[in-house]
Amino acid sequence: MTRWLQRIPVPLRRMSAFALLPVLSTLSNLVLLPTVSSLFGQPGWTSVVLGQGIGAAASVVCSLQWPTEGPALVATSPADRRPAILRASMRSRGVVVAACLPLTALVVWLVQPADPLVCVLSAFSVTAIGLSPAWYFIGIGRPGALVWLEGVPRLVGNAVSLGLLLLLDAPLWTFPLVMLVVSCGTALVSWSVVAGRTRRGPHVWRNPQGRRSLGFATFARTLDAGYSFIAGPVVALLAPAAYPLFGACDRLAKVVLGGLAIVPQGAAGWVSEPPTDRERAQRARRASVLVLPLALLVAAFLAVATPTLVRLLFAGTVSVGHLTSALAGAVVALAFLGHALFLTGLAPIGSASQGYRYLIAAFTVGLPALVVGALVEGANGALIGSICSGLVLTTLSLRRIWSVTAATVAAAPAPAPVLCTTAVPGQSDRKAS
Repeated sequence: MTRWLQRIPVPLRRMSAFALLPVLSTLSNLVLLPTVSSLFGQPGWTSVVLGQGIGAAASVVCSLQWPTEGPALVATSPADRRPAILRASMRSRGVVVAACLPLTALVVWLVQPADPLVCVLSAFSVTAIGLSPAWYFIGIGRPGALVWLEGVPRLVGNAVSLGLLLLLDAPLWTFPLVMLVVSCGTALVSWSVVAGRTRRGPHVWRNPQGRRSLGFATFARTLDAGYSFIAGPVVALLAPAAYPLFGACDRLAKVVLGGLAIVPQGAAGWVSEPPTDRERAQRARRASVLVLPLALLVAAFLAVATPTLVRLLFAGTVSVGHLTSALAGAVVALAFLGHALFLTGLAPIGSASQGYRYLIAAFTVGLPALVVGALVEGANGALIGSICSGLVLTTLSLRRIWSVTAATVAAAPAPAPVLCTTAVPGQSDRKAS
């Protein structure tokens, strides 16, 4: 059995283990969202989804550059220095989270949700995910630790929330409050157990990047978050009647993307592990090619299944047409490609800075397209705007990965073949004579 498992490629083994986390999250969504929809109606679930969207944008800002560059960094660092890297990231991200919470509440006030308290708590609970150590375990290839640190506590939190809502008729705000406690508890456990609390330990890690580079990376990821996660609030502001349809598709997209995240998570560390630039380039190019057919399959599946999935998730309160489902499938496929190409392609080959420029380019194209689309065509127009953004990011990323990897492989010398010579009996004797 062990020998059979060893024959499975390393990325696939890691993907199967990382899959436990999105599976747990998906199961929770399949139970909780219909429950919220049936008990509290459209005002309830729209407040939850809107708050989660705002919090997701804030969590991207709070996580700084660690989810994109962190896996490659820890994969190539000595094992005894890795906790010091995590400690440094926790300190910097903790400061940003504290600064973002008031701004998150301000955004919630601006969008005027149906239930402001539920929306604020939902936003805070997701904002705290910016402290997640997920990138660290992706880089060192330990999915089991991530499941125990994040997957199991979130599952327990969802079960407690479900019990409060169904058995005790608790108000809706108890659900995001419980998840906020879980998010903060996960961060504290990571800080105390994995990173070694505040003690410096034998090694102290200093980020070699200057403030300008870190600021640029944070700025680019903030714009990307502002597009991919604030799309819902933007539609709610510009076309309120279209938000239930767009919000339902957007929430489904987040659930599916959470499941698809196992692909770059399983491959990111594997691509970055080789000691030579040539082998890293070969693996990055191979990964960029393999994700393309997967993205096409996802788009085709969602084009057919989105109406049924939305009806199940939101207890029949929203209906999705065929055109909308096709557009939603394209949005998810392109978003998956953009994320996967960054983690498994741009970051391992040393092109993270170019990747941040591509995020800014995608935002520059996508935000006007989103605004115009929402004003003209409602939910479908907003989805078309997201497709424009995804096409820009994917095209630029693929072009960069293929050009850099081709140049690296051509410039680096191929590994010398190992010559195996077998002595023929008596041959040395004949030469000596």
